[in-house]
Amino acid sequence: MSVSPARRNPYFNLLEAGNEGTLKPAKAIKSEVLRRQDAPSCFDAVASIYVLDANYVRQAKGLFDGRVVGFEMTPEQSFDIDDELDFRIVEMILSKPMKPRL
Repeated sequence: MSVSPARRNPYFNLLEAGNEGTLKPAKAIKSEVLRRQDAPSCFDAVASIYVLDANYVRQAKGLFDGRVVGFEMTPEQSFDIDDELDFRIVEMILSKPMKPRL
């Protein structure tokens, strides 16, 4: 399936309410992550490409029942258009093409 580097890392950016309304990391690991760059790599699912065996589709109960491998796409290739703001951002990006990455 297609993926891109996560825009937000659950080990660093995502919080949940703890006891008495205090905040704590939503996804904890053994050592505290003080910088996003030190957090484990995470990916956003990009609903662009899925390559599935027909038998898997017939037998699996969910997408992650089998062996799932990521095909990494760049962030600029990985926009979901779910609302008008997303649409406007993509329009702006397409109006001025980016230079190719080396």
